Amino acid sequence: MNLGYQLGSDVGGTFTDVYVFTPHGQIFMHHGTTTATNAVLEGKGARTALMVTAGHKDILALRRS
Repeated sequence: MNLGYQLGSDVGGTFTDVYVFTPHGQIFMHHGTTTATNAVLEGKGARTALMVTAGHKDILALRRS
């Protein structure tokens, strides 16, 4: 039986995990915000830059979240 793609999420007090499973039961995507949040708080992330065009200034407000 083909169920298509399945999405699962787990929202905890300090973390959120999101999984996407393929119709064959493989994990297609896994996203955990704890890792990213900890890297930012501990200053261990890679140096990055954010460039936007004039029509997308609202993205600059989102970078603060």
